[in-house]
Amino acid sequence: IRRHPLLTFFVLSYILSWLFWLPESLWPGGNNGLATWLGNCGSAIAGAVVVAITLGAAGVRDLLARLFRWRAPLVWYVVALTLPLALQIINVGVYAATGSLPPDYDPGVWSANLPQIIPGFLLGTLFGLLASAGEEVGWRGYAVPTLLRRRGPLATSLLIGVVWGFWHFAPYQVPADGPDWGFALLFVVGTTSASVFYTWLYTHTRGSLIIASLFHSSYNMTAMTVMAGVPVSVFPGYVAIFTLASLIIVVMEKWNAWRVTPHLRHA
Repeated sequence: IRRHPLLTFFVLSYILSWLFWLPESLWPGGNNGLATWLGNCGSAIAGAVVVAITLGAAGVRDLLARLFRWRAPLVWYVVALTLPLALQIINVGVYAATGSLPPDYDPGVWSANLPQIIPGFLLGTLFGLLASAGEEVGWRGYAVPTLLRRRGPLATSLLIGVVWGFWHFAPYQVPADGPDWGFALLFVVGTTSASVFYTWLYTHTRGSLIIASLFHSSYNMTAMTVMAGVPVSVFPGYVAIFTLASLIIVVMEKWNAWRVTPHLRHA
């Protein structure tokens, strides 16, 4: 573990989360909310275990303290809360403007319901912070700073985005008729693009996991509330817009792929 702490973290995250998620597959009709939440926390547990072994109790305290690192410019809270929503609204607008939405779907109904949907989105995002923090302690709290000490922010984002993306797909969750590799690949491209945003937020907020969790919760609630009823066919567009926006960040920040950026090593 001491020789390969990051690899240990990745393997342990997969093992713990997939074990906790197992009841969802064994009893798909049951109430497995606790199992789902524990599975989401698998990476946090893995990060805490690796840190405890390599850095001791002081390292664990520092890792968990990032959850309460709330002092950051207000603009980063606004970005974390609204960016996923803004990008999805742009996505639906592009589909509507180009006539690419299904003929039986009326975007006017969706936009008319936004005043009622937004309060639910905000409340859901707030309550979703706990679930999101379960992932962020591990992936952003441990993996990001560990990689930033050895690699540039772009390489850090890409590697974590891929590993984090496939972590969502436990092998026993594959449908009987075989995996949907197209969706899986699209999903991983999405998590890799999103990973750029997480690293960007992390490096501008001194490693605040509150803001990372807010971004994560907003991303989830955008899909669950604001975009409820919107055709699944717009998902590739959402991934494309996220990818384009992440490329803009890389260019804007002048991120190097492999060279360590000194001022980010101790974020």
